[in-house]
Amino acid sequence: MKTKKTIIAVFILLSFFLVKKSSGSEKFKGDTLRIWFNEFMIEVNSVDLNKQHLSEMNLSETAISTYHLLESVSVPKPENDETYLISISEWGGKLKLEYQNATFDKIKKDSKKIVFSKGKLLETDFGNYAVKIENIDFTLIYYLYDLADLSKISGDAFDSQISQAQKLIPANRKKVNGWLKWNGTDSFETYFLSESNPYTLDMLNLTAGVGAGVIKNQWVNDVNFKVGIGFAQKGIMRNAYFAEYKMYYDFSPTGENKLFSVNGFLSLGYEHNFSNNIDKEKWIGFSLGYLVDRKTEFFNKNTWRLSLQKRINQTISVSPELYFDGFFKNVYPGVQIGVSL
Repeated sequence: MKTKKTIIAVFILLSFFLVKKSSGSEKFKGDTLRIWFNEFMIEVNSVDLNKQHLSEMNLSETAISTYHLLESVSVPKPENDETYLISISEWGGKLKLEYQNATFDKIKKDSKKIVFSKGKLLETDFGNYAVKIENIDFTLIYYLYDLADLSKISGDAFDSQISQAQKLIPANRKKVNGWLKWNGTDSFETYFLSESNPYTLDMLNLTAGVGAGVIKNQWVNDVNFKVGIGFAQKGIMRNAYFAEYKMYYDFSPTGENKLFSVNGFLSLGYEHNFSNNIDKEKWIGFSLGYLVDRKTEFFNKNTWRLSLQKRINQTISVSPELYFDGFFKNVYPGVQIGVSL
């Protein structure tokens, strides 16, 4: 009974602490940089332009591939009050050439989109066409007066300009939102808006779930309760810390008086999201737990549980595990498949 009271107290204190640190949120879109030349402008949207370098985005190769893709498509010239938006999906660095993956839309120009920076008027878009390339890690938009201008985005001179542009991106900023405007000779003019703190996505997580797996070559079910807090970086949930209480029921032979007896582990853990795509997260983590409630002989006294966890999706996870007592004595493996409710 004392152990259960301790568990409840730990969860209440941890929940109170996490609620105080968490806050509401609004989606934050990361960094936006517009590289402006005389005949076209390239807009880059990325989680972090200091880590996702412009040279890694294949700006010229993507432009040429898109130009060849559109050569065989009849795209009419828009009216003066229209912009033709062409959206194409690009995954893994390769354009999907099937036309059903490209969309063509005419958009009315309600007004000229401009902002002020250092006394200058800067456009957020211009031209007759906007070609949007959606990549798994970033988004590119080519603003063009003519689709044939895509063929001009290539060559050693362009690659050199992009290398120069990368060096001009301010370091140690929470948000990059600005323009690099080519002066027509040998350098860029830089215009960056005042930095503003991004909206936080830090949040409290309270979940429950069930699981099933094999421990000691024996089928085991579990019910679990988890409380944690997640921390975001530039609009993507990146790190999560949690405490979990998991109750195991094994199907080994047991007396009637222990038919519904369970063993409980209290664990502390950490998870990290290795993806830069807000829609395709890749969470991997680990936790260390201790047997705080022992009702059967299935687990030895003073048993510890070390678990690795990989989320398959938002609901299902797979966890290979090691159980041991003392200092890695009587070690035996297990594996669990969990479902969050």
